[in-house]
Amino acid sequence: MRLCGVIAEYNPFHNGHAHQLAEARRRSGCDYLIVCMDGGMTQRGDAALLDKGTRARMALLHGADLVIELPALFAVRPADWFARGGVLTLGALGIDALSFGCETDDLELLTRLKTAFHGNDPSIEQAVRDRLSAGQSHARARGESVSEALNVPSSLLASPNLTLALEYMRAADALERPVEFYPVARRGDYHDPSLGEFSSASAIRAAVRCAAVWTRGAMPAPTRWIRRLSISCAAKNR
Repeated sequence: MRLCGVIAEYNPFHNGHAHQLAEARRRSGCDYLIVCMDGGMTQRGDAALLDKGTRARMALLHGADLVIELPALFAVRPADWFARGGVLTLGALGIDALSFGCETDDLELLTRLKTAFHGNDPSIEQAVRDRLSAGQSHARARGESVSEALNVPSSLLASPNLTLALEYMRAADALERPVEFYPVARRGDYHDPSLGEFSSASAIRAAVRCAAVWTRGAMPAPTRWIRRLSISCAAKNR
């Protein structure tokens, strides 16, 4: 029996998530797809738009075989802790593969970036020290040093999904059994506020909360009934 894991928030579940689950199953060839999802609070420390039961049901309707809860101890922490909690939880279930959405699905590049960020390359470490001496923050110094060493755009390194992807891979290295990785290239622009087939979760949340425009196909059809929630949210905000 082959198991593939996915770590998610689904705040809310949308077409991009459904695409990622389908690709995770196809690429990994798994028998069962398990999602580890946070509960009522998101990584940003905000309450999720929908309760965890509703979000879990959305995932089960669109590709997941099982949804388990990410312990709150990890759910509201920075990327490294969020990733560690999800990977350890899925690892305890014996996953063989881990899939995640990212700005790139180039696994070779992601592996090189993981090594560059968390390894001990002397040239990169010296470049970081030079930038720190020039007054840069540690995050910026390391990001620019890695970008220069691997000839990778700094905009890619600053993307939130890539940061989590590298932390997932790093956390999985500590598991007792090997795990295969299946990155799925993200569709749509994370910062695009407009609505469409592959809108960002933040754009959908904004539309739901203002109730001015509904999701315009950005969410799978069986989940569009939560339009009622947008009307409710708007009424409360008046």
